[in-house]
Amino acid sequence: MLVCRTLATELAAGVRSARDLDDDALTQILDRVRDRIAHVAASQSAAMRDFAATAVVIIAGPVDTLIMHVGDGAAAIRHEGRWQVGSWPDAGEFAGTTFFVTDDGGAKLRVTRLGHSVDEIAALTDGLERLALSFADERVHVPFFEGMMRPLAARTTTGRSPDVSAMLRSYLASQSVCSRTDDDKTIVLARRA
Repeated sequence: MLVCRTLATELAAGVRSARDLDDDALTQILDRVRDRIAHVAASQSAAMRDFAATAVVIIAGPVDTLIMHVGDGAAAIRHEGRWQVGSWPDAGEFAGTTFFVTDDGGAKLRVTRLGHSVDEIAALTDGLERLALSFADERVHVPFFEGMMRPLAARTTTGRSPDVSAMLRSYLASQSVCSRTDDDKTIVLARRA
């Protein structure tokens, strides 16, 4: 939550000020996130590692798209009717490991810039990777995303939908999903109105 709130605040300020969010600016923002975590960790007599978190951020503008990513999880985008991977999971050297915002020496930030807008986006945690991605060919599993987006496409209003969120929560807690993953299952979905 600390990483999400700090990133959202910092990135929103950058977008509002029309500041160039080049790789250096994004690294500085991530450093401020790390500083905030260090402050909270110190106030609780905890280690930075106790606040380990990955991050998948998608800023979908009217003419371009920015993805910043640390660690596992993934970003998927739909552009001109076609789903594709926006940012692939970054696993660590050994099975079951990854990189974190809190890693010693700084986070391993990956930035993807797309010179076009996107129609739909999905950011997901590692618990959904095996359902949403085809690791054999490093592509998205299209039926997964089509099914996820169907309730959003049927909406006539914009903004957060408690009804769609409840349906999504129920699906992610279902036996059919839980039997395929025992890791965290978080997904954020959005579509252009």
